[in-house]
Amino acid sequence: MTSEVIKHLTNAMTKVLTKVLTNVLTKVVTKVVTKHLTNAMTKVLTKMLPKVLTNVLTSVLTNAMTNVLTNVLTKVVTNVLTNVLTKHLT
Repeated sequence: MTSEVIKHLTNAMTKVLTKVLTNVLTKVVTKVVTKHLTNAMTKVLTKMLPKVLTNVLTSVLTNAMTNVLTNVLTKVVTNVLTNVLTKHLT
């Protein structure tokens, strides 16, 4: 009987201690990891973000201007050709 009580108390205490230690360790590790990752990501983003944004904006503006110029030139050339051909063929 005594060994059964010891066994149940041991199991119960093991479960409680496991939960408590897991929760505490999770909180501590989360805080430490979050702090270090935040600092690291801040440093990385501070250095990289201007370059990334510059590259993205350059690409976007280049693509947009290419599209605009293509559309405008297509319309202009089409209108000019239409006008020239209309005048010479009629």
